[in-house]
Amino acid sequence: MTHPDIVAEVFKEEAKEIFIALNSAYKRKDLAKVKEILEGLESGKTFAYGSDEINDKELLRKKSETLREKIRVVKEEIETLLQSETYMTIKETDDLDAYFDALKESLVFEKETLVLELLKV
Repeated sequence: MTHPDIVAEVFKEEAKEIFIALNSAYKRKDLAKVKEILEGLESGKTFAYGSDEINDKELLRKKSETLREKIRVVKEEIETLLQSETYMTIKETDDLDAYFDALKESLVFEKETLVLELLKV
């Protein structure tokens, strides 16, 4: 059902990941994880398998809902990144090489200061 060789090409990578997780759960005798993977497959939260066509309207609807939710989460993550201090620093820095050179100098100086403090102890 999840073997990568029997799914549509577009789903092969996801099938591979699920197959590995399933094999791992089986080897650990983790029945809860096996059931979780099965429920994901049955609910449509994971890929549609078997052929290149999706004929089941309910499966397509569930997959569409799942994709919409993933898109919403990615949009939130992008917005968080855009508001992050790191992004703002990168955005406002004209010369990243000079910025990183100065940062490196600062870190080297800080390291040397800490080494000297340790030697005093």
